[in-house]
Amino acid sequence: MEFDCFLHQKKTLLVLLSSKELKVITQNFSSSNFLGESGFGPVYKGFIDDKMRPWLKAQLVSVKLLDLDGSQGHKEWLK
Repeated sequence: MEFDCFLHQKKTLLVLLSSKELKVITQNFSSSNFLGESGFGPVYKGFIDDKMRPWLKAQLVSVKLLDLDGSQGHKEWLK
């Protein structure tokens, strides 16, 4: 899936990962990968290596874990 990224004025690829893949890239949401807290819940750093998806470059990513009891609403999550 592609979408326009107005900040960089180019097409950006949106990659959907399974919950299993998210656990792998964050080392099961390890506390050593904890970056901080948002209104939606905790944020972790992760690393996608080039073996996970052959067409995807190895890269660092951030993963936001939704806290269903958090202070932000569903509408804001989708933004």
